[in-house]
Amino acid sequence: FRTSNGLFTQGQYRPLFMLLLNILFSAIMGRSWGVFGVLMATVCSRVFTQVWYDPFLIYSRIFHTGCKKYFQEYLQFTIITLVTCSITYSICVRIILKNCYIEFLVKLGISFFFSNAMLFLLMRNHSEFRILINMIQNIKKRKEG
Repeated sequence: FRTSNGLFTQGQYRPLFMLLLNILFSAIMGRSWGVFGVLMATVCSRVFTQVWYDPFLIYSRIFHTGCKKYFQEYLQFTIITLVTCSITYSICVRIILKNCYIEFLVKLGISFFFSNAMLFLLMRNHSEFRILINMIQNIKKRKEG
């Protein structure tokens, strides 16, 4: 979105800053937590450089408004995702079967169906969900006729 609106020079050094932060965080967190620390370092460097800057830039330069509502919704969606993942994980971790392939398939099914059911229940009243449903219905109509 930023690129399609011609905002090329704004934030041009952000990837370099993100790279430096990632190296620094990876060295610190990787020493303590291993591979998990390196992965978390990547997440942290993106949060500190990319997650907040692009929305700020787009809302201030293109929409000429604040991005408070965007971040409130982003936080809400993040919490919904974390809660859904936590519940799904807590269910799946209790399942132990003798056959690891069947256990995997059962956990896969639970993860897929439970997480989608939770997201449906929590998100069905959001305008974004209704837009998605309308898009799916339009695709079905085009394929049928």
